[in-house]
Amino acid sequence: MTRTTRRLAWIVALAAVACKGSAARIEGFPLTTSVLETVRDARPYQLRLDESHRHLSCALLDTADVIPSASCVAPPPAVLSAMADLAPRIAEALRASPSTDALWAAALLDLSSGNPEGRQLDRAISRLVEVRARDSTLATAANHLAVARFARASVRGDARELYAALDEIENAWERDSTSRAIAFNRAVIHSVLGTNRVARAEWSEYSQGEPDPAWRNEARERLALLPSARPAASFVPSIDGIRRDPQMAREFVLDSVLPTWARATLARDSAAVLDAEDLARTIGTQLLVLSGDSSTWRLARSIERATPEIATGVLQLIRGTLAYRATAFGNARDTLASAVRRLEASHSEPLADWARLMLGASHMAQQQHDIATRILGGVAARAKARGDRALEARSHWAGAIAVGRTGALDEAERMFRRSHELFASIGEHRNAATMLTGMADAQGTTGRSLEAANSAFQANMAMARAGGSLRYEDLLVVAQQMGDQGYHRASAHLLKEAVLAGAEGNRPKDVPESLGRLSLAQVAMGRRDIATATIARARAGATRVDDAAMRSRLDAELHRAEAQVVAAVDPGRATVLIDSARRYFATIPLDDGPLLLRRARLALRTGDSARAEGDLADAIRTMRSLAPAIAPGQARQLAAGLRDAHRTLIELALARGDTTRAFSETVSLPTIGPREPAGQPPVGPVVAGRAELRFVVLPDRVLSWMRVGGRRSLTQSVMTREELTARIARFINLVRASEDTAQVRLLGNELYRSLLAAHEGTLESVTSIDVHTDGVLADLPLAVLTDDGERFIVERFAIRYVVPTGSRQSLGAAKTVSRGPLLIGDPAWRRADFPGLEPLRWADEEVRQIAALYPMHTLLSGADATKKALLEAMPQHDVIHFAGHSRIVVENPGASHMVLAAGKSFREGVLYASEIAKLDLRGVKLVVLSSCGRTRDDASAMGEVNGLAMAFLDAGVEAVVAGQWEVDDERAVGITTALHESLTRGSTSDEALRVTRAQRSPVQQIPAARTIDFAMFVAHVRP
Repeated sequence: MTRTTRRLAWIVALAAVACKGSAARIEGFPLTTSVLETVRDARPYQLRLDESHRHLSCALLDTADVIPSASCVAPPPAVLSAMADLAPRIAEALRASPSTDALWAAALLDLSSGNPEGRQLDRAISRLVEVRARDSTLATAANHLAVARFARASVRGDARELYAALDEIENAWERDSTSRAIAFNRAVIHSVLGTNRVARAEWSEYSQGEPDPAWRNEARERLALLPSARPAASFVPSIDGIRRDPQMAREFVLDSVLPTWARATLARDSAAVLDAEDLARTIGTQLLVLSGDSSTWRLARSIERATPEIATGVLQLIRGTLAYRATAFGNARDTLASAVRRLEASHSEPLADWARLMLGASHMAQQQHDIATRILGGVAARAKARGDRALEARSHWAGAIAVGRTGALDEAERMFRRSHELFASIGEHRNAATMLTGMADAQGTTGRSLEAANSAFQANMAMARAGGSLRYEDLLVVAQQMGDQGYHRASAHLLKEAVLAGAEGNRPKDVPESLGRLSLAQVAMGRRDIATATIARARAGATRVDDAAMRSRLDAELHRAEAQVVAAVDPGRATVLIDSARRYFATIPLDDGPLLLRRARLALRTGDSARAEGDLADAIRTMRSLAPAIAPGQARQLAAGLRDAHRTLIELALARGDTTRAFSETVSLPTIGPREPAGQPPVGPVVAGRAELRFVVLPDRVLSWMRVGGRRSLTQSVMTREELTARIARFINLVRASEDTAQVRLLGNELYRSLLAAHEGTLESVTSIDVHTDGVLADLPLAVLTDDGERFIVERFAIRYVVPTGSRQSLGAAKTVSRGPLLIGDPAWRRADFPGLEPLRWADEEVRQIAALYPMHTLLSGADATKKALLEAMPQHDVIHFAGHSRIVVENPGASHMVLAAGKSFREGVLYASEIAKLDLRGVKLVVLSSCGRTRDDASAMGEVNGLAMAFLDAGVEAVVAGQWEVDDERAVGITTALHESLTRGSTSDEALRVTRAQRSPVQQIPAARTIDFAMFVAHVRP
C-alpha cells in the first residue's frame, strides 16, 4: 500500500469510526468495547490503546540510555471507579469457559489500571496471547499486546521485551495499516529502538494523516526530537569541529597530523613541521580545556623536539598500526616493538605508550594474552598518572578484550565499564557506545542474558545519538538475533532500516546484502511474493559491486537466499541455486552442511531418494567435521542441523517402508546436541510396567513410537512443525496462567488425541512412561494432557523425561553419601548483580517445611548458601533440594546458573552448569530444582532442555526434578513438600510427582497443590 493510498484509507476509516463509534473495529466484543469506552478519557501509556482515546499530554520519550518508561498519566478516580464497576461482570464471564471477549476485556482492565505491576502485565499478556491464538486477524488485539510488552519492558527493565513489542506492532500493522492508533504506536516503538530513518518517515506520514490536531502536534514534537541524520563527514580542524566531535579530533591528530609531522621532519621541511606542531598543539589544548584529557596535548608536546629519531619512531608507530589494521599481526608486533625502543630512547614517554598500546593489541591478536595484559596494564597506569584519559580508556578497552579471552569475564566487564566512563567523560560517545557492546558480550558469555540485552540496547541508543542513527553493522547483528528468536517481523523492520543505512554509506555491497537478508525474513513471514521482488532488487544492486571477492560472497549469499524463496514452488530451480552457492561455501562447513541438507530435502520432494541419501551423508560428515570447541551459538546451530539431517533420514527410511532403520535413527536423535554425547545407549527390553515413548517432529507430521515389553508401535499425526509449535505454545500459555480449566482440558485433549490416543491399547498394563522428546515437544507438559475420560495423564502414569548425558559423565561405582538431604533456601544474592530478579517470598518456608520431614538434614540458607559451601556439601548427600533463583541460558546451556549468596565477584555468587557437569555426584539419587526453568516465551527457546538439569545428570545424578518455566514460589511450597512426603514413603521421583488433587498442602495458608500445578515440574533421568 503506497502512502497516498494509505492516507485515503485513513479518511475512509475515519468516516466509519465517526458513524459507528469506537466499537467499529472490534464489533462482536461488547465487554472489550465497554472497557475501551470506560477508559476513553485516560491515557495510561505513551502509546495509544484505541482510535477513540482522547488526547492527553504526556512527557515525551527522551533519548536516555535506559529503557524509557511506558507510563503516562494514571486514570482519574472517575475512570478507576467505572473500571471497578466493570470488574465483577468480567470476572463472572471468566469463571466458566471464558470467551475471547472476556479474556480480552480482563487483559485491558489490567493494562489500563495505571502503572500495573509485573504480575498484572504477565496476566494481561497471557490473556492477549490467547486472544490472538483464537483469532489471529484481530489487529487491535495485536496492538494491545504490543502496548503490554512495551509496558513490561519498562517495568522489568528488559530490553528484550522492546523487540517483542516491535514484532507485535508490525503484526498489527500488517493486519490493519489504516489504524491511527497502530500507526502512532509503531512510530513510537521505532523511535525508542533507534531506527530513526524509518521512524522519521513514519512520524512525517502520521502527522500529515492524523485529523486530530492534538495527536498531530504530539507527532510533530516527537519528530523534532529524533536525532538528525548526519552522514559521516571528514574532520574539520576548527574550534567548532573539535567541540562537536572530540573523538574525531583525537583520531585526526593520530592518523593525520603525526605522520605529516614525521615525514616533514625527516624531509627537513621546517615550515610543514611548524604547521603540524601548531595544529597538534591547538587541538590538544582545546581538548584539555574541554574535558581535562591531556592525551593529545602531551603528544603535541612530545613532537616539539623535532629529532629524526622521534620522527622515525612515529612513522614506525603509524606503519605498525596500519599493519595491525590489515591483520598482519606478526609484522605489526615487530614494527611496534622497534617504535617503542626508539621512542623510549628519545624520552618520549607519551608517544612510547601509544606504541605500547598497539603492541599489546598485536600480542593479544596472536593469543599472547598474558604478555598483552602486562603491557596494557602498564600503559593504563602511566596514562592515569599523567591524566591521559583517552589513552587510559583505550588501554582498558584492549585490556578488557585480553583478559576476557582468558576467561576472566568479571574483570573484563569491570574494565569495559571503566573504559565506558572515561570515554563518556571526554566526549568520545561512539567509543563509549562500543564499550557498552563489549560489556554486553561479557555479560552474555557469563549467562547474564537480561543484563546483556540491556547493555546492547544502551549501546544502540548511544550509537544512534552519536551518529544520528544506528550503524549498518549493528542493525544486521540485531536483525539476525531477532530472526533466530522467531521475531521475523521485527527482523524485517530492522533490515529495512539497514537497507536505508546502506544507501547512505559508500559501500556498494551493503544494500544488496541487507536486501538478501530481508528476503529471508519475508519468507519466514510467508511473504514469498514480496521476497521475490526483494531478491530482484538485491541482484540489481549487486551489479554495482566492483570488488571481485566481495561480489563472489554476495552472489553466493543471494543464491542461498533465492533458493529458500523459490523452494516451495520450483524445487529444481532451488537446487540449481544451492549448487551455485556451494561453489563459494564448500570450504565453510558451518554454511555448507545446511546447504547440503536443504538440497537433500529438495531431492526428496522430486523423488530422487538416492541423491537425497548421498547429500544427507555428506551433510552429516561435513557438520561433524567441525571442531567440538566452536562457540556455543554455533554449537546450537550445528546440533539443529544434525538433528534435521537425521530426521530426514527417518523420513527416507519410512518412505521405503524400512521401520527398523527409522527406529534406529529415532534412537540416535536425542543424543545429538550442542555437547559431545557419551554415546548411544543400547536399545534393550523395556522394564515391566513401564513404557518407552519416543517422538520425532518432521516438517509435516509427528511420529510417536511406543514400546511396551517386546511390542513396538508407530503412529503418525499429520500437522506441520509450525502448527505443532503454535498449539504447544498456546497450551503452555494457558497452563502457566493457571486459569481457564475448561479450555486447558479441551486443548490438552486435542494434543492427547494427536500424540497418544492411538497407543491406548498398548498402555493397559503400564504405570509409568519414559519419554524421549524431540524439538518443541520437550516443552509440552504431558502430565496435564487429558484423555478421553477427562483424566490428566499424571493421574494415570508416572512420567519421566530421558536426557542423554554428556561425555564427561563419571564412570564406576557410586560413592557412599549421607542419608540426610541437603536443603538450600533463598541464598543472599546481591541485587546489583541481578537487577531483573525479585525477592522470593516463600523459599525459606519451603525448606523449613521439607526439613521437618527429615530427622537428619543439612540446611544452607541466606549468607551461608555460598558457592564454596555448595561445592563442598553436594557430593555428601543423596538428595539435594534447591529453593532459590536460577537462570537458564537457552543459547548457551553451560552458562545457565544457580544464584547463590553474593561473593566478591559475579562468578563467586553463581554456580554454572558447566561447573556442575565436572563434579562427581554419582552418589546423588535426586536433585530438586525448585527454581525457574526457561523464563522467556520466545518460540526459539522452545524445545531446549533445562541446562542445569542436564549438568546434574552429566555429573552422575540419577534423577533431577526441575521447573519447566517460571515457578511461583508460593505454589511451589505445596508441590515440593508433597513431593518430599512421597519420597519419604519410598516413592521414586517420577512416582512422587503423581500427587492427587485431593492432597492438601501441610501449611494451611499456602494454596493446595492442584494437579495442573504439576505441569511446572518435570522429572529428568539418565538413560
